[in-house]
Amino acid sequence: MIVRAARAGQRASRALARCALPAALAACVTTYEDVPIDVAARAATPVAVAQTIPFPVSEHDARDRALLQFYSGVLDRMQGAARDRDGAGLEGLLEAYDRSDVPAWLRGVLDGYRALAKGMRFERHAKSAGAVELVLDEHGAEPPLGASTRFVLRIPAAPQPFRLGGSAEADPTGFLVALSVEDTFVDGSTSSSRTQDFVWLPAPFDLGGSADLEVPIGVDLPAAAAVKRVVNVRVDLMPGYVQVDGVRAPVQRTAVGATVVTQWPAGHREIEKAPLAALKAALQIGDAAHYPHIYVAAEFLRGAERDEAVPLLIDVVRFGREDQARLATVALRIVTDTKLPIGDRQSWLAWWQSQPR
Repeated sequence: MIVRAARAGQRASRALARCALPAALAACVTTYEDVPIDVAARAATPVAVAQTIPFPVSEHDARDRALLQFYSGVLDRMQGAARDRDGAGLEGLLEAYDRSDVPAWLRGVLDGYRALAKGMRFERHAKSAGAVELVLDEHGAEPPLGASTRFVLRIPAAPQPFRLGGSAEADPTGFLVALSVEDTFVDGSTSSSRTQDFVWLPAPFDLGGSADLEVPIGVDLPAAAAVKRVVNVRVDLMPGYVQVDGVRAPVQRTAVGATVVTQWPAGHREIEKAPLAALKAALQIGDAAHYPHIYVAAEFLRGAERDEAVPLLIDVVRFGREDQARLATVALRIVTDTKLPIGDRQSWLAWWQSQPR
């Protein structure tokens, strides 16, 4: 997996990686980068995240015993906040009880909780501000079904700078990209696939000031014969560490962005402009080459146009060939929200007879 983390406004130059997946998955996540970096070994290596918090061991004088007794309840509350991933609550406790004059045996404990709190601060920022966006083409349009599709994970600069490690460092910053795709065909059948892959930053990145993080994600999917494709993309921050104020702060797996995109075949925009006219023309021609036009037109019909389309489709159910009638029942399910069986002529004709005129 090759990835590029770019500042806002920069664009990846060319595809350097292509994935070959089994036909059962029929999906691939690729990324884009100017310079190839082999991170296959890194991607396959699990990241162990641990924050060592020493047990407070005090001297045995009266002052230390009193401090330990006082802080035992505070440390219990800090542990509870850490367990619940309540970073704001943990920071509040540290603000109230982390004093500059605490003894050395207590300093290590409080520093451990402070590192946890700083990591959770980055998790909160990435989760609240991060987004996955579809990259439009040069005309500002969404890519049609079957075209190369690109997304970008964007995390805006944070008020407090965070340093994210590159893939060659001991603490790399990585993301898990999960992709699911569902294709629908003119006969009403569907197929779906799921896959996931890792994306690691190839170089360190300072997320602060005006430096937004942009991680391009390319998705190459076969066009197939689908007439509708729904693509779900989710990106999670992987467990690891970030640097905050010189502190090595642990982060846990966190969802940082997701999006859903519906794609249609090339040329669907003309159908979208006048779906009823497109439906009538395609029904009139009646050949298999225009079956996608009928399906797409049915999806874009609204209001009274749907009412006008129903008797046209019922005529196809009554008089059309078997394949034509099946497509007509698929379209009827779309425009009427009636879930009668696809291809069952008698059920649809009986339903039509039961409708008030």
